[in-house]
Amino acid sequence: MSVLYRLKRACQAMVRASREKDAPLEGWGLYCRLVNTRSCSMGDSARAGRPPQTSAPGEIPEIPECIRLLGVSREQWRERCKVWGGGFDLGDVQENLELLEKWGLTSKGRKRVVLSSSAVLSDSKRALERKLEWLEEVLGLSRREVVKVVRTFPRYLQDSTYQRITNFLSDFSDENHYRDDVARMVVDTPKVLGLHRNFDELFGYCNRRFGYTKAQFMAGVMKHPPLLKCDIRGSIEPKLDYFEKELRLTTAQILSILVTHPETFEVPVKEDIQPQIDNFFRIGLDWESARRVIGGAPLLLFRDFEETVERKIMWLEDRLNFRRYTAIQALVKHPRIFPSSLHTWEGTCDFFLWAGMNKIELRHFMRRCPKFLAHKPESLKAKYKFAREVLQRDWREILRSNRFFSYSLEDRIMFRTALMARKGKDITRPSFRDVFDPSNVTFGSRFRPGEVEAFSQTWQTMSFGEKLHSIKANAYPGQWE
Repeated sequence: MSVLYRLKRACQAMVRASREKDAPLEGWGLYCRLVNTRSCSMGDSARAGRPPQTSAPGEIPEIPECIRLLGVSREQWRERCKVWGGGFDLGDVQENLELLEKWGLTSKGRKRVVLSSSAVLSDSKRALERKLEWLEEVLGLSRREVVKVVRTFPRYLQDSTYQRITNFLSDFSDENHYRDDVARMVVDTPKVLGLHRNFDELFGYCNRRFGYTKAQFMAGVMKHPPLLKCDIRGSIEPKLDYFEKELRLTTAQILSILVTHPETFEVPVKEDIQPQIDNFFRIGLDWESARRVIGGAPLLLFRDFEETVERKIMWLEDRLNFRRYTAIQALVKHPRIFPSSLHTWEGTCDFFLWAGMNKIELRHFMRRCPKFLAHKPESLKAKYKFAREVLQRDWREILRSNRFFSYSLEDRIMFRTALMARKGKDITRPSFRDVFDPSNVTFGSRFRPGEVEAFSQTWQTMSFGEKLHSIKANAYPGQWE
């Protein structure tokens, strides 16, 4: 019989004696220091004179009433105690369960916490409350969101996990990510909190192989948190080898895929990716063209090929009278338009017909600029309306200016028009190419130093209606007051 075992039996005898005499339990703290375990700590209530509920080696303590009322069976309690392996203070347990109830956890949620985390048995009320408050104060989660996180991932409340997680999430804030984005990631996928161990290893591998920066990697994690579940040898390395050696994609193309579609790491090569590559060959693309399409629109690897590619090629042939070769070339040169919906394509064609083009002009226009098919009709119509009503341009001039529709309405078209109107310049005469095509540096050189920057700050604080009114008031005095 070991010394520690005899000491523990002696301490238990002291516990029984203290219950009869209501005396403080001095021997229990001595034993806990000797075995160097926090699990035997009596907590605040034990220090106040309440005996902890303990068990000798091989014994399972009786299930407390407060835990039994949650629906925890004796079998579940026995398994929990075997995993926990330590004593607990009944007063602390009751206070912790009351705290979780106060925060909004239902009895079902509290039962899940008890069975999945040792925090209810080991922590004091204040320690447990501090972990809940961290989610609320640091990440800015609401009480309801905190409850969702704890219910979905109870292991967050354990001391060791909590410490690693707080350090892990601090990496995101250090890289200038918004707190709201991090909070949204945690709320949407609480189990990401349990994947922190894979972060450094996975990032280091991607950084060494393809120059994946930490900011890019963390952006990928925030876009697709299950990325952290991926195994390097079993999941990531085979895909990167396939992209690099089989498809012969460049490093820049592979990096583009990883940055824009981090879910690529989870897609099986043989079952999902290779059949999609074979589909591109089936419609007539060669290796070089297929690589161009995949590098330009990696999302096509994960969409239904018939719906996303074949149906739209047929639509180009039927609606716009494209030849098969012309439709295929539109896929190769502008693959990014194909993930957008046919409803958007239809709406765009309807807009240009409404604006004044006939069907022949529309066909020639889309052969030159098929990228406009993916533009939202509402955005195109707003720019056209501004050019017609404010800039007072003829519809033919507007439709001939292909690049005009690719610019941002508020940040480029209206902003530059407002600058010219403030200076008293005629906004109806200069060509679109002269006003909107030059770079920001070239356009800003037409004004005094600092004038554009000062006006930009004011512009950002104005609503759309205020911006439009200021342009009209400056360009047409007396008509829009």
